Amino acid sequence: MKDKRLMQPFTATPSSSYRDSLDENLKEYVRKIRNLSPTGALTDWLKDNANQIEIINSKLIESIDQYLSGSAGKAYDKIENLMELALVKRSLMSLKKPLSKYQHDRRESKSLFRVRESEEHLSERDGIFHIPFDKRNFVKTQRYSIAGLPCLYLGSSLYVCWQEMGKPSLNKLFLSHFKLNHEYGEVNVLNFAFSLEALKLQRLESFLDSHNINDIEAKAYLAIWPILLACSYNVEHPYSSFSIEYVVPNLILQWIGREKCALSGIMYLSTKTKQLRNNDIGINFVFPPATDMVKHKGFCPKLNQIFKWSKPISWQLLNTINHNGGADNNTFNIQISDDLENQIIQNYRATKFYKMENKLRDFTKLNNIEIA
Repeated sequence: MKDKRLMQPFTATPSSSYRDSLDENLKEYVRKIRNLSPTGALTDWLKDNANQIEIINSKLIESIDQYLSGSAGKAYDKIENLMELALVKRSLMSLKKPLSKYQHDRRESKSLFRVRESEEHLSERDGIFHIPFDKRNFVKTQRYSIAGLPCLYLGSSLYVCWQEMGKPSLNKLFLSHFKLNHEYGEVNVLNFAFSLEALKLQRLESFLDSHNINDIEAKAYLAIWPILLACSYNVEHPYSSFSIEYVVPNLILQWIGREKCALSGIMYLSTKTKQLRNNDIGINFVFPPATDMVKHKGFCPKLNQIFKWSKPISWQLLNTINHNGGADNNTFNIQISDDLENQIIQNYRATKFYKMENKLRDFTKLNNIEIA
């Protein structure tokens, strides 16, 4: 865990391809495991499972080789076989994370966020849901994104959403927060939001959001880490039509969409900045549509049932509201509403517009121009 080469996000060196760099890092991981001194139960378990982890590594490389040779179907078969390995299957069950803390009927529940950049005004919920099926031509291949397949992408914070979009102008952003519909039932995601660095910092005792790691989970994190490694490379050519770094995460997302084991999506760490690697504000979520509910147009009924979300509101308009600060907040109270603009008019003195008016009156001098 002290080796900086094993800290994500990863980047292939100029003299090495993604495939070769990944292969070397996977082999280095196994070498380190085999060279461990026997210091406890976790170390003994890792050494006993070194051969199984080597099989995981070989399946990943074989999948990439099949894809690069033009056999996308065989590449997926390799990933499917990988997910069926006994060690992987047990570990995935341990990394299945319920999202109950995001249920909208719970007190102090958290929100997930979605951000969209738009020149046009957005006011309805369908404007900030996943891209409609009849507009799938806008869906490009990215990490955990299959070209032409509209998925729902959410973030644990507005900041990570903004980062993932490439830091666009805030004045063009429309915002919404999402929560789980408690009437739908339990929603689970595959937890890829970890790194060896995070585990090292927390000494395998706790991780992110004060989530305690038990012995079974610690083993799962270390067993699955080669798969996470394959999904965590920075793109060498970000504006190209094809990025080899996205092959494995796309195939895994495809597997999630087809899988029948109650996994609705994947949570994973942002690779945009180093500061977001081990912080719970830097988590992304992707939810693919149910394969049996993909239509020619419209939206996925299953995802629509899983979530409830707010109408989109522009960053500029939301920024005008004085919240938890200012003398006027004790007098004027903006209520939860689908018509926030009307609430702003009704509580105008609780806005920054009103504050700016007062500043203009208090700090600027009135005069006229001299006309010859």
